[in-house]
Amino acid sequence: MKFFKLIIYILFFSPCLALGQWVSVLELPGGSPPQAFSDNGNGRLYFASIGLAGGVYSTTNNGINWVFSNNGINSNSIYAISAKDSIVFVGAQNGIYRSTENGVLFIHLLNDIGAWTSEAVLIINNNVYAGFTLGVYTSANLGNNWTLINNGLPQYPWLISLAYSNNIIYAGIEGQNSGIYKSTNLGENWIRINNEIPNTNPYSIYSYLNLVLVGTSQGVYISTNYGSNWRLIPEIPGNIGLFGLASIGTQTIFISAWEHGVYVSTNGGLNWVIKNEGLYPDLRLTTLYTLNGYVYVGTNSYQYYPNIFRRQVSELVPIIENNTELTENYKLFQNYPNPFNPVTKINCDLPKSGMVKLVVYDIIGREIKTLVNEIKQAGRYSIDFDGSNLASGLYFYRIIAGDFVSVKLMVLIK
Repeated sequence: MKFFKLIIYILFFSPCLALGQWVSVLELPGGSPPQAFSDNGNGRLYFASIGLAGGVYSTTNNGINWVFSNNGINSNSIYAISAKDSIVFVGAQNGIYRSTENGVLFIHLLNDIGAWTSEAVLIINNNVYAGFTLGVYTSANLGNNWTLINNGLPQYPWLISLAYSNNIIYAGIEGQNSGIYKSTNLGENWIRINNEIPNTNPYSIYSYLNLVLVGTSQGVYISTNYGSNWRLIPEIPGNIGLFGLASIGTQTIFISAWEHGVYVSTNGGLNWVIKNEGLYPDLRLTTLYTLNGYVYVGTNSYQYYPNIFRRQVSELVPIIENNTELTENYKLFQNYPNPFNPVTKINCDLPKSGMVKLVVYDIIGREIKTLVNEIKQAGRYSIDFDGSNLASGLYFYRIIAGDFVSVKLMVLIK
């Protein structure tokens, strides 16, 4: 009973689980603002920070607890991070570092690349890509050896951003030869794709399927055809070029803008709403990411310590039943609201058609209600669960879709 009460307290009254606004889940004393996020594909979220307490932070429970590590990193300035399974690469002021054990210990990779500053790093399948003042390097053996791959890039390309989706790599070049380039053959050749964008530094790039976003000092440019055409998003003001970019599919887009806040679109960038409830008033946002049904933003406020704020996607986006927008991965999201009384929504992403079963169980594993048990088309779904006839307590819901199985906990309070 004491354990049950402890669980109830954590779930109901923890400040990390407040509803309806952005909530701080990590304060960073020492002036070490977050620079970049990544995840390892298995639910572990990372971010890199710079400053006196700079290093790598990770969480396996959606930001409730964090682990810090800079063991082996001889730099306070970490600009980029990319993770896959237990492998983590970071780009720092003095080069590239690698961890093979979830960031517990890093080693400095100097062979072929030296200690040049790296502001972009990306793991694609079994290859690693890193950006330097001399261009793009790639490694096929976890960074032990590197090869320069600048074919099609300008002379002395200072590469500051990388993104990958749908077998296309996008690269941002800073300086006199600034521009956006893409490669459809994993970096063997590059072509320039920013003919409709004035010369400006592409400080951040995000891509998902045909959607490409680029953050510049003039604002954020959007392309819906792999970078063939671009338009400036007029609702999002330009700033120093500091934007966080993310999406769920190609229609639901999240953008954080320095000193302006978080912008959300549910129709592919045609219309935007601002969602700043709970954030610090100066809105000095550094980066943004979405994972496991949450959106995370990093801050670097004048008046407060740097922070990580978190908010549920379902608070930011009204998910529509039977949305046929294509998704890339299976996902079961945390129900919202949670705790709930008596109705809550359970959302899921299905990347392909097939048999789907979604069932609610009580705390001892008895089946309470089958919500879905039929063939569903690919898309994003939202299912209501009504607990009017149930007692207060802990319940589980499980989805089975092909080989995908996921279970989450929800709490009913009456």
